[in-house]
Amino acid sequence: ELTQSGEFDSAVHIWEPLAKGHDDFYRARAGLALTMLQTQTGKIERKDALDRLEGLRYAWRGDELEAQINFMTGKLYIEDRQFFKGFGILRDAISMSPGSDVSRDITAYMADIFKSIMMEDKELTPLDAVTVYEEFRELTPAGDDGNRLIQKLAERLVEADLLARAAGILQHQIDYRLQGAEKARVAERLAAIYLLDKTPDKAIAALDAAKPLYEQDASAEAKKSLHNIELMRARALSQMDKTEEALALLAKFDPAPDVNRLRADI
Repeated sequence: ELTQSGEFDSAVHIWEPLAKGHDDFYRARAGLALTMLQTQTGKIERKDALDRLEGLRYAWRGDELEAQINFMTGKLYIEDRQFFKGFGILRDAISMSPGSDVSRDITAYMADIFKSIMMEDKELTPLDAVTVYEEFRELTPAGDDGNRLIQKLAERLVEADLLARAAGILQHQIDYRLQGAEKARVAERLAAIYLLDKTPDKAIAALDAAKPLYEQDASAEAKKSLHNIELMRARALSQMDKTEEALALLAKFDPAPDVNRLRADI
């Protein structure tokens, strides 16, 4: 009540002796409340708050209070851009009080901050981003939001020349998340990444996944993609030193600039 009415000094006067007392429960509870208040009002630095909370994490075990302490600890680590450590503490906190209100609050917070970091944090390096993603993949949103997140991350990895990591997350998306036209489009992109990474056998497998899906579509865009798939298949065959097969595949096409360029490369 004192904190809600803005009487912070009075609240601190009550909590400080409890935070130093001999009762473990009240020491942990008062220590958490005091740290939260002083952090919010700028009385202590984040580093000092984390030092306190790390001590409190071991002061009380076994109920929602432990989860609340870990909730704040994880949040502060994330605010300090120690994402891997912060998410790890928060994930542990959920298991401390399953089905409780605080557990649901932690789950919602983790989902929101994970999406925000992956979609909007331009300072996060591609390597750090994929490390966090691979460890906490379960936080990926369902549906289109999650698919966009994964594909954006993959393109960042390609730009950073982390081709195998990019291919890995798109392969997982194709295997477990996508259907229909979207699966065909991502499989086509995956094949291109595999070719850049000089893994032609995997590129062909991705092309084989995309082709029947495009064949079900009579649109001009699908026909163009089928054309591109065959050109990529020829490129993959050439990377596998199957030059004659690659050239035989290209011989099925009418002369065109893209076909001629690829034939010359092979």
